[in-house]
Amino acid sequence: MLDLYYPGINSKTYYALYVPAVERFLLVEKYNPMVFLQTGYVLSSKISGIIFLLPENEKHPAMTTDSCLLFSLNHTKYNQEANVHGIRPIPTMSLLKNNKIIKLGETKKFVTNGKKEILIKLQSYAIFCQLCLHAINLASMLNQHTWTQIKNEQHYYNNIFFETEAEHIKKNDVEQIMHLLFFSNNKNEALTNIETFWLKKIENDAGNKIFWSEKVERDLLGYINLFYNILGENTPHNLKNILK
Repeated sequence: MLDLYYPGINSKTYYALYVPAVERFLLVEKYNPMVFLQTGYVLSSKISGIIFLLPENEKHPAMTTDSCLLFSLNHTKYNQEANVHGIRPIPTMSLLKNNKIIKLGETKKFVTNGKKEILIKLQSYAIFCQLCLHAINLASMLNQHTWTQIKNEQHYYNNIFFETEAEHIKKNDVEQIMHLLFFSNNKNEALTNIETFWLKKIENDAGNKIFWSEKVERDLLGYINLFYNILGENTPHNLKNILK
């Protein structure tokens, strides 16, 4: 299952940043989706974008950063709605649902009034940001033996697992799962603890909502089902019964 989401040897799986404002793809990533999401966050000061995960089994065109400006989507309205409901230009990551990538070539609006040059400059900066974030992530990991880095890592470690330094800091879902795995002793115990985590999340995220509660529940069910599908486990009946 992980092969569908992560590029491997001879894999055609990749990630692409789509910009609804120009209806074109701006950037392609073949290595690390987490770094690519960081890149999207950085670029959100300039553009509103959506990162698509493109598994090789869906037979998408072989785009590269050099060629991606020639590609767009068959249906663009869906993807504008998918981007955080217009609240903020925070990048989202999504699978390409009920849509397909098409090659359009250059359009007239890109070659008038210097718009093409502006777009090329934006892409050039996006490429630099992508490379810069790969560099700092790799350098940071490979520099963990230094005293300064050890101190920073210890602070992060304590916050996630022991909460000795910042109990008021709310963990995100990844950190919550890391915390549960750290204190569980086997798979069954971990699965039970994770199920409890999801039940609490449903109560907090959906149970207290007056408006859009049905949509929140639907989104949560899709999120939870995706987690268990990638994990290779069945979604617990307790979760399905609440969110049905």
